[in-house]
Amino acid sequence: MLAKMQIAAFVAIVTAVTVTASLSAHAAADAVFVTATRFPSRVDAIVSDVTVIEKEEIQRAGQASLAELLQTQPGIEIVTNGGMGQPSGISIRGANVTQTLVIVDGLRIGSATAGQAALEHISLAQIERIEILRGPASSLYGADALGGVVQIFTHRGSGPPKANVSFGYGTYGTAQAGAGVTGQSGDTRYALQLGMIDSKGFSSLRPDSRAFIDPFNTDADGYRNRSLNAWISQRLNADHELGLNVLWSDARVHFDGLNCDATGFVCTSNYDNRVKQTLANYAVNLRSRLSSSWLSTLRVGRATDDYTNFSLDPVTPAETQSVFRTDQDQVSWQNDISMAAGRLMLAYEDTRQRVQGTTKFTAASRDIRSFVAGYQGEFGPHILQASGRRDQNSQFGQRNSGSLGYGYQFAPRWRAGASLGTAFRTPTFNDLYFPFDPALFYGGNPALKPESARNQELSLRYESTGMQVSAVYYRNKISDLITVQCDPVTFNCSVFNVNRATLEGWTLSGAGDVGRWRLKASLDLQDPRNDVTGRQLTRRAREHGTATATRQFGVWQAGAEALFSGARFDNPANTIRMKAYTVFNLFANYRLSGGWSLFSRLNNVTNEKYEISRNFATPATSVFIGVRYQQE
Repeated sequence: MLAKMQIAAFVAIVTAVTVTASLSAHAAADAVFVTATRFPSRVDAIVSDVTVIEKEEIQRAGQASLAELLQTQPGIEIVTNGGMGQPSGISIRGANVTQTLVIVDGLRIGSATAGQAALEHISLAQIERIEILRGPASSLYGADALGGVVQIFTHRGSGPPKANVSFGYGTYGTAQAGAGVTGQSGDTRYALQLGMIDSKGFSSLRPDSRAFIDPFNTDADGYRNRSLNAWISQRLNADHELGLNVLWSDARVHFDGLNCDATGFVCTSNYDNRVKQTLANYAVNLRSRLSSSWLSTLRVGRATDDYTNFSLDPVTPAETQSVFRTDQDQVSWQNDISMAAGRLMLAYEDTRQRVQGTTKFTAASRDIRSFVAGYQGEFGPHILQASGRRDQNSQFGQRNSGSLGYGYQFAPRWRAGASLGTAFRTPTFNDLYFPFDPALFYGGNPALKPESARNQELSLRYESTGMQVSAVYYRNKISDLITVQCDPVTFNCSVFNVNRATLEGWTLSGAGDVGRWRLKASLDLQDPRNDVTGRQLTRRAREHGTATATRQFGVWQAGAEALFSGARFDNPANTIRMKAYTVFNLFANYRLSGGWSLFSRLNNVTNEKYEISRNFATPATSVFIGVRYQQE
């Protein structure tokens, strides 16, 4: 009943925004540009389902993590194992967290062993803009974009030099600080941003998680992060610009864990488990205007994920380290060509993934060479969008993927769309080659095949100045789904391509100005289901949504946001149920003179007790207050 009431409330909000939109007299949508088709396009001129998070919304998130900010967007759920800095992933439209591709400044990031990006260590202080592409996108971006793509853009500079400084402090001893400068001197543009986070945190596991084998430790699990973003661009002449960008994040996080000896039968939690993880991106870019209709972009870069887990052998007792490092060397050459009949994109990519560390794999690298083509055309009220990609993978051979979309503006401000697309995800090195470990009762399976998906999508959108409403229906069929299976006698486990899944649902969203209020809401009604067992996929709700209301009162800005999620299951058999929950947050900003402002957040106002992952703790009511300076 509670879940139904929550859904009704969010439907009412979305409906209210829709009705207001239908009465709007505005003539045209705001000119928002996105790169969902791999070249800048107006958001009202593409068929893809895209959301943009701008700088103001990022700053308003306060002490939130990147995953928590993404959770406030349509179509997204998060999975996290505790508080700040704990492992976090996002599910787009009910897909697995490993089926989301994360790109930072044009480079794909993440661990080729764990299979996902460490979102928990990418500080919001380093981010200027985020684009979310919902739905399979392998035809543009290659492997792993089975559920969707998150593109992150760090700070860039132009115009007169502008400095910024911020500091905040709040509950759980959480302190954040940042400082930076952006600007331009002649033909040189630059940006530099430094950030730090320190938090005493809380126990990553709930006290009532204790069982026959007890992983709980009463200590608080703190977090420390230091980050840097540097960018410089030199205009060589009227047609060529050379750029260099660096993103670096160094993190330390503590957690509750079970430490066992080599046999797996002697275990203890009486140890300060912790992880050290460093993320580093380096890239050089050359943008060249080869003719009035031809733009070439050449990028060479490396993305590194260096992970060290500190644990204890309770028999020795000796501290041990498990190291997993991924290096992704990437080269891409993209050509955007404007024609009378539309725009054409042709690209070549070469990616080499290498893993190394304390675990020795029978294969430790793979090469992917890719050819990509995309097209976008507008013909009066008609929009045509197409893309195709061929990936030659040294492990799995050739994989082809494609997409086709059509949009039609059937009335002023109203647009309908339809699209088809395919995608795939390659198994991780852990999936394939992890040596059998008796303490974990687990080993990899080198016979795995890539997961694949076929997506169908319909959309209806209303867009005018200051008002956007959309309804999107999708049906994503996934085959060769990689699933863990265990022997009921020996309890030994591995992964197999034994499952199929259907991700089907609706995403309803709206945003608009109503009087002095800015309203934003979304509701997802989905059925993420295992086709073999008929059961709901783990840690995904049948319904979830968000709502935000913001108002300006002179020098004050204040607002409230709500997030709700329906019931979820923490195991494939659907026997461990996590209840529905709703979390309410408040925020306020006060503008001082000279570029200074005060900001504050009150999260989980009602002190809701809830779980995102079974037995892992979530924050109670918390406060965060800070001051920010932005040179005007």
